[in-house]
Amino acid sequence: MKINHDCYVYGHYLDGELKYVGKGRKNRAWTFLQRSKGWNAIFKDLKPEVRILHANLDELKAFEKESEEIAKALRNGCKLVNVASGGVSGWD
Repeated sequence: MKINHDCYVYGHYLDGELKYVGKGRKNRAWTFLQRSKGWNAIFKDLKPEVRILHANLDELKAFEKESEEIAKALRNGCKLVNVASGGVSGWD
């Protein structure tokens, strides 16, 4: 069985401040449709700066890294708009 390493973990930043951490494939990090109400309230018509935090991951590792990045950001005082603590299935 082949394991794909096509996932990544990304951050959405506004004015240099991390506001959202997600896991994705393909162009998910740059797709701003189908986002949460909290995400839309922060970014409105603005496009976030996208930074890839971890790349070339299998899905399980991506979920793990997403959870770690969310926890780290919260410990560092970031006010994220994530509706979950990561590691849960969402849009790819």
